[in-house]
Amino acid sequence: KELDINQNQVSIKITSEITKELQPGTNQIKIFTVSNSVLKPDIFETNFLITKEKVELPKTEINVKNVKTGMNYYIWIILLTIIVLVMGIAIYVKKKF
Repeated sequence: KELDINQNQVSIKITSEITKELQPGTNQIKIFTVSNSVLKPDIFETNFLITKEKVELPKTEINVKNVKTGMNYYIWIILLTIIVLVMGIAIYVKKKF
């Protein structure tokens, strides 16, 4: 492993002796960084593929127009429950007094 620090940039080079030990398929790398200028460490995490032969992977495009976003219905259920509870308590108090 070789670490090159240049001002605010860091380059990490991993030797072929280390990379040849990795299994073909999906692999993951996590980098934990600590600094004296911040209170908590930073964590960088990414996945990468390893193939047995030198192969160019197919390029994919994500069409944002076709991506559906889901609405969080739990908020409406919680809000409706709170309203019903408040109304129930108000009716109970009104009948009691």
